[in-house]
Amino acid sequence: MRRLVVFGAVASTFLVSGCSQMGTGASEPDKATQLMMEACGIEVVEGGDGEGSGNGYEFGGFGGGQYVDPIIEYLDTVQDRAARWRERAIASRAASRLNGQWSKVATAFSENSDFNGQIQSYRLNTDKPTSAGLFRAIPDWSDTAGAYNANLGFIDIECGALMRTLP
Repeated sequence: MRRLVVFGAVASTFLVSGCSQMGTGASEPDKATQLMMEACGIEVVEGGDGEGSGNGYEFGGFGGGQYVDPIIEYLDTVQDRAARWRERAIASRAASRLNGQWSKVATAFSENSDFNGQIQSYRLNTDKPTSAGLFRAIPDWSDTAGAYNANLGFIDIECGALMRTLP
């Protein structure tokens, strides 16, 4: 009975961290964690432990960026950003289906993807985009932009926390 309790404690530690034990002590992220790493833009870098051996991870973050004006941006930049957010939303939703702990962050990715999609749609359907036209196309612009920025901060925190759990 005592071994079962110890095993349960060890198993729950790996479930919380999002990693499953493999082989001789090496940890490999599970499928849900790999999908969230993709959504977060966390990349494996060789020699990331600072000693020139092994791998580490790199995460650039989402918050703290510069303001981007969707009107003066090149259309291909708007389209690229919308496509990246769409891919992030898909990966995070798949992760949340495998592990419910990712549900809230998947929703944040989805909301930001939708917002970028609205901007892209406006830009694709307008010959001469203007701020006034964009505000008419997205009537709740202020609330949606506020939620977008809040989501960026939330996603940044969640992805940073995920990175700290990686082996």
